[in-house]
Amino acid sequence: MPIIIDLSNLVVPKDIVAQHYEGGIEQFREDINEDYPRNEEDDELFSLCKMNPDEFNLTNLMDKGLNYDTETQTSKHFVILQKYAGMLWEVDWLKLENWYFYHINCSQEQKDKVHYFMNDVLLDDIVAEAEAEGRDYLFPIIKTQH
Repeated sequence: MPIIIDLSNLVVPKDIVAQHYEGGIEQFREDINEDYPRNEEDDELFSLCKMNPDEFNLTNLMDKGLNYDTETQTSKHFVILQKYAGMLWEVDWLKLENWYFYHINCSQEQKDKVHYFMNDVLLDDIVAEAEAEGRDYLFPIIKTQH
């Protein structure tokens, strides 16, 4: 599912974590678990959130095996994305759309769901439909629990 852009997101594909991060995906989850409660993941990506991009500890990521070029201040393993400035450098695996971002391998069904919520319905409609069904109106857009 596409992820809502926070003020600053450090976005890492799960396949990169599995291949390059010392300890793989489970270790990555453990290492970031104590951090900011708005950290998210979907089927393809991890998103770490902070208020500002300079708050991310890139040294820890580099020590665990992810690449970051300190001279050019870029990486092919991850990207920092800001809500109001976009990506701090370009990567070919991430797409931005409105207030969401997703991996290029995200299913069309999931992208269509974002289009629906961004373009086709009003919040009043979502709330009314959810209340009529007796469920939380935020259910379709809250993060997936893993």
